[in-house]
Order: sequence, then structure tokens, then C-alpha cells
Amino acid sequence: MAARARALQAVSTDRGRYDEEIELERVDGGVFWAHVRACRLDRHDPRAGCIWVIEDISHRKAAEQEINQLAFYDPLTSLPNRRL
Repeated sequence: MAARARALQAVSTDRGRYDEEIELERVDGGVFWAHVRACRLDRHDPRAGCIWVIEDISHRKAAEQEINQLAFYDPLTSLPNRRL
């Protein structure tokens, strides 16, 4: 999983933070959008551990997609409009 490698690499740097929106897979196989954040507890001691926050943002991503669809495509034919 490339996202996990990116997260671990970012947390292990001097900055010690990670922040990304990615698609994750649930145990039951369903896919959802998540905002993943991580921060090291102690910047000077990598063994101190990290705090991870995974927030489900599926509803926000669906709303963004719907706004994009309404802005750039005709609602009746789904063809691109002039703005696109």
C-alpha cells in the first residue's frame, strides 16, 4: 500500500506530520474516502509513537462530485457544457 509507505515516511521526518485524502478499503471490502492525519507525539524521540486520525469524508466527496457534475455537464444529456 503506497499510502501507508508515504505516511510512515512523512511521520519519520523531522516535521513528523502526515495529512492526505485517500480512498481506503473497509474490512468488508467497501471503499470510502478518508482524510488521514498523523502526528508524532515527540519530534525528538521517534519511539514515543504517533497519533493517527482517520475521518470518513465520503459524503463531502460525493457532494464535490455532484457540484462538479452540475457545473460542467448538462443535467438532461450529461454532455459537457461550455464551461468545461
